[in-house]
Amino acid sequence: DTMRLIEDRFIAMNEMRRMVYDPSYYADEVTHLQTYMEQHYWLLGEQYNIVVAAEADFEKALREYWWKLRGLRIDGKLNHPNKNKEMDLLLVRWLHDTMRINNVVLELKHPHIKLGQKELQQVRDYLQTVTDIPQFNASNMSWEFYLLGKDYDSYIEDEFENAKSHGERHLVYRVGNYKIFVLKWSEVFTNVELSHKFLVDKLQLRRDHLLTDKESADEIVLTAS
Repeated sequence: DTMRLIEDRFIAMNEMRRMVYDPSYYADEVTHLQTYMEQHYWLLGEQYNIVVAAEADFEKALREYWWKLRGLRIDGKLNHPNKNKEMDLLLVRWLHDTMRINNVVLELKHPHIKLGQKELQQVRDYLQTVTDIPQFNASNMSWEFYLLGKDYDSYIEDEFENAKSHGERHLVYRVGNYKIFVLKWSEVFTNVELSHKFLVDKLQLRRDHLLTDKESADEIVLTAS
């Protein structure tokens, strides 16, 4: 069972890597990358549970959030100017030992987009919206925002430099219980490789037969759903 789990994960990672780096797969940001990440969000951390995905706006996210965490239905409309802004993926985990709730908002960008000021500002807008909505801001909640793309420009590198005093990798912004991280796809794949290295070595897993044989992004997403 463990070997099958690890094999499935490496197949999924290889398929995501192919969609990111191989232009012949014609991977679309929403149809392919976001949809596949929704099914394989363990690439960021398997400790999370998914709340909303696939371009959910803040109003829908808040309803789903309170239902999954509290078992409560929210009546009425969300009164906020950014209520229709859409997040790619919202994940949450309970830290039962400390009775805290850790939330993750993921923003994926198409491989041809180099991450810069415009993309980071979009994530900052998400952060500001979260801080403005009381239901998202209990004292026992923390929020992490991840901007993910193939590459980033010098603006992002400068933000890393500004935030390096906090001593966290990939961090570009931190205030209170809120953090923003920027990652390349290559760093995500490397983190998965390292986190599974011990089991791969112990199980003597053959990596060569785990390469995807699918020929397009459509085929990858269709067979994964």
